[in-house]
Formats: sequence, structure tokens, C-alpha cells
Amino acid sequence: MKYLLNAILLLMSILLMSIIVVYGQGIPPLSQGDVIDKVIAIVGKDIILKSDIDAVLLEEINRSGKYDINDKELRKKILDKYIEEKLLVTKAEEDSVVISDELIEERFEMAIQNLLSYYGSIERIEALSNKSIVRIKTEFRDEIRKQLMTEELQRKKFSNINVNTKEISEFYEEYKDSLPMMPEQVELYHIFKTIGPNLESKENTFALAKIIRDSIIKGADFSELAKEYSEDIGSKDADGDLGWVERGKFVGEFERAAIALQKGEISMPVESPFGYHIIKLVDKNKDSIHAQHILFKLLQSDDDMLKTKAFLDSLRQDALKRDNFEDLARKFSDDLTTKGFGGYIGKLYINAAEYADILSSLKDGEISEPLPFAIDPTKQGLRVVFRKKTISEHLPNLTEDYDFLKSYSIRYKTIKLQEKWIDELKKQIYWEVFE
Repeated sequence: MKYLLNAILLLMSILLMSIIVVYGQGIPPLSQGDVIDKVIAIVGKDIILKSDIDAVLLEEINRSGKYDINDKELRKKILDKYIEEKLLVTKAEEDSVVISDELIEERFEMAIQNLLSYYGSIERIEALSNKSIVRIKTEFRDEIRKQLMTEELQRKKFSNINVNTKEISEFYEEYKDSLPMMPEQVELYHIFKTIGPNLESKENTFALAKIIRDSIIKGADFSELAKEYSEDIGSKDADGDLGWVERGKFVGEFERAAIALQKGEISMPVESPFGYHIIKLVDKNKDSIHAQHILFKLLQSDDDMLKTKAFLDSLRQDALKRDNFEDLARKFSDDLTTKGFGGYIGKLYINAAEYADILSSLKDGEISEPLPFAIDPTKQGLRVVFRKKTISEHLPNLTEDYDFLKSYSIRYKTIKLQEKWIDELKKQIYWEVFE
């Protein structure tokens, strides 16, 4: 079974490393009559050189120590991966897939971090490759762009694949003897309550925002007041400037208020899940908004915290007495993603880092004291966590591991569709091997 996505990522991950191996360790010496380089395949408008395959092959040998330079089977596998990649690049170019400069930069930085974990320092990378990082970046920019194009192409084509119950059952029956063991897991539930500011706090925050807004209207400098008063640490030092942002990216309350403004106009204090905003519209067009803002957060009082804690304590005691945690979660939890499922968080591996403290402090059937928790930056609160039961290591089955088997089934179906698609591309796009 060919893992197409993994193959493309493998190629990309070793492209940068191969340049270092080639320059740092050298290609094995040539014998009389050896060809220095030649075209060994054509895919669409792209060529594949013998040196391309040699470089990747040498890196594989250096990394694993399992192969030799004359391994024909490995050479063919590398060539096949190159051909598949070139087919996808050609198709992406035909479909006019566009990748932003920012995304290319981000991916290059990720690649450099991988190299640093392998080679230790920028200086060593540059010394071994005999090239500066700037030059490596320039030379590989197009390769990174092409990789991102193929990823986007596949995302659009395969991101919505799903499977039904029949497909999951069929997958399980066919592969149940070769599936990996399920490690020990713990089934967790929670009840989450947000801690909202009281009315007095909201009124006081609105009043401060109104005073600052009035000062701006009377001539005070918006930028200076943003630096002094805004609680948005990401923008306050930039005069509250949020830059150009696509419509649909802001929370609804903020975006509607910003769009309603004219260029240079200042809004009244606008409430959003983050607090109150004073918004200055810098500019706008049909796709994007450029605004400055001053954010006044709505703070939780100690009294709000104590009331929420007392309420969760009462729910905890009730659940311990009546074994009704899931019913209480459905009725009282503020986490809309788990509320309908009785507060079900999921089955977590026993060594899950995020829940290590909770898992170590609770036994099956126990419920935690109220703990600080945030669903997102706008929803701060407390929660109680219920450790329902421990599930021992076992072979996957349809009863206990349906979600796991579903994800495996989707992956399997995706791979089969990818293979079929590659076969179709081989019929639609010109390619030829000369070896």
C-alpha cells in the first residue's frame, strides 16, 4: 500500500538534507565510463535527473545504513515517488493552485528547524552544504512552493472523505488481525462553567471605554491611547493596528461594527466575547477590513469565581451521591461541544500529557474538585472532571473502538482513492522513464 502523502512529505523532508549530504560527504567516486548526470524521466514539463535520485538515495543510506548505492529496488521506489510528486505538481499548476509567500516562508522555517535538530547549528548546515541559509532558501523556494501546491490540491480533493457503518465493519473484518493493539485508556467527562463578569463590572468597563472614546472624538491621539489603555497585547504596541484582515475572520460583533463605519470614523464601545472595543476604521474593501482598536477586557471578580466554584461543588456532590454526572452535564455544562454527549471528553491514553495531573489524582469513579479551564480565550471558567473507567490494553473491536476504526477506515479509503487518482493522472499527463 503506497502512502502517497507520506511519500511526498518524505521527499520534501530529505531534499534539504540531501544537499548537505551531497556537499558534506560527497557522491562516491566515479569509475571510468560513469555518466555524471542525465535525464532519467520526464513528467509533464519537468525532468528528473539521475543526480536527483542519487542525492535522495545517498541520504537514505546515510540515515538508515540499510542500503547501498546500487540498490535497484530502493532507487525505483525513490523514482516512483518523484514521478508521483511531479504528476501532482503538474496537476496543481493546471488547476492554478496559488500559495502565499507567507506560507512558503513558514514551511521553510519548519524545514530549517528539522535540519537544526539533525545537524545542531546553522553554521554546521552552511559548512556542510557549502551554501548560506539565504542561498539554500532561494534555491529551494520553488520546491517548497510546489510541495505546498500538491498538499493544497489533495486537501481540496480528499478532505471531505467519510465512511459509513458498513464500510467500517468491512474494513474491520478484513484487517482486524493486523491492527495495532489499543493501549490502556481512560474515559473522561467534564462539566464546564464560564465565569462571566457581573453587571457592575460590565458597567464600569463600558464607562471607561466611553470616556476614552469621547477623548478621541475631542482630539486625543488614538494611537497613543491604544498604547496606554488597550489590553490586546498583540496590537497595543502597534497603535492598536490590526492590519488588513479578510472578512469573516473577526468575531461577528466586531466585524459588523467595523464594516458599518466610514473611513476614519470611531465607533462607540462595542461588546464582543473579548470585552469592549473602540474601533477606528482605517480602510475597507469588498474582501477585507483594516482597523485599529482599543480593547477593554471584562474581568472576572473574586465573587464571580466563588459563586461558580460553589455551584460546581454542588453538582459534584450530587453526582457522587446519585451517579448522574452525564445527566448533570447535559443540563448545566457551558461546553456546547460536549454537553449533548453528557460531557464526554473522550478516551485518553493513560500517559496523555494534557491530562497527566488529573489522571494521576483520580481513580475510576472519582470527580475532581473545580479546576481552572478555558475552552478558548473568550471562555474562561472552571470545570469538574469525571474519570469514569479505565480500559485495559486490547485488540480493537467495533464496540469499544468505533471512532478509532472509523479514522483508520477513512485513512484506508483515502489512500485507495489517492492511488486510483494517481493512476488516472498517469493516463492524462505525459510521463516517461528512460532508465
